[in-house]
Amino acid sequence: MGLIVGLLVYPYAFRDRMMHDHSNMHVSEHRDELISHKVAIQNNLISSGDYACCLAAALAYLMIHQQDPVGLMTFDEKIRGSLPARSKRTQLGNILGLLAKSKPAGQTEIAMNLRKIAAMIKHRSLLMLFSDLLTDPDAVIESLHLLRHRGHDVILFHILDEAEVTFPFDGLVDLKDPETGQSLVIDADGIRADYLESLEALRSRYRRDCLSTGVDYVALDTSTPFDRALIEYLSQRKARF
Repeated sequence: MGLIVGLLVYPYAFRDRMMHDHSNMHVSEHRDELISHKVAIQNNLISSGDYACCLAAALAYLMIHQQDPVGLMTFDEKIRGSLPARSKRTQLGNILGLLAKSKPAGQTEIAMNLRKIAAMIKHRSLLMLFSDLLTDPDAVIESLHLLRHRGHDVILFHILDEAEVTFPFDGLVDLKDPETGQSLVIDADGIRADYLESLEALRSRYRRDCLSTGVDYVALDTSTPFDRALIEYLSQRKARF
């Protein structure tokens, strides 16, 4: 995903309504509006950054449809875009416009920007973070603890490309770092086992530490239709409260 990390901000009212009103969760009736993105996912044509934007947009649509104020922040090394929370229907267009302008490039400072955001938000909110989390986990987890300490409810969507999860490569492969632009030739067969073990260790680390601090952790990859992931996750979350 590189540069783009989207953060949606909702008031606590969303969590209460979600727990008690399952009728507000019918995203499936709007699938025709998402069909082009679903086709892209099914044909492996969508990046993890685009997937994150689609999922954020779907969540924003759902929240605004039930009249919850929704805001959005995007950042890389610093905050690049910010929309204050609004519940008007026109807010969806503002959110889509900002997401469309957000392009992955360069490095991302997740922890530093989350600390800034924690200082900016004055009211208890539900924060949704979309990222590939390919950075120092210690700093990110510490910043998530800070958000929870300040009373915010946090959902962390860990989104990776399908190839990053399955590593379907053979022989010598020339890989390019999306943040630095540097290339590295690797022996895919020789490192596959270690790579997959390291990835599972990273996911397990986030899953364990998020659970201990009350952060919801959701691991996704670009092969999963985002509307299905959204419906299943919200149903699970409703059942837990």
